[in-house]
Amino acid sequence: NNIYGNAGHGVYNYSGVPITAENNWWGDSSGPNGEGPGTGDAVSANVDYEPWLAAHVPTTLPFQMKTPTLPKFSIVQESTVTSEWSHIAIATLFISPIVFGDTSQFFIVPLELS
Repeated sequence: NNIYGNAGHGVYNYSGVPITAENNWWGDSSGPNGEGPGTGDAVSANVDYEPWLAAHVPTTLPFQMKTPTLPKFSIVQESTVTSEWSHIAIATLFISPIVFGDTSQFFIVPLELS
């Protein structure tokens, strides 16, 4: 992690129970300030900051854009569903699975009744 540029402490432990904050960049290769020996962001008592990182950790990773190859689908059967409902305040229509090759897709269609 990169812990630097904070006003006050980079890590402050309000409890008496020691906490671990190892392997962090504190803003300087000399380590954290405060209870630490360096000039980076400060740590309070009961913070285990050793070992620390001597250099900034990159926060962005290389990214390569890939265009996916989409499968080709064809319509096997077309259907029209017509229903009449009465005295229903809220309803959801569950349409049976539509199978494309080895994949099943479920569709949930909310209904607005008037």
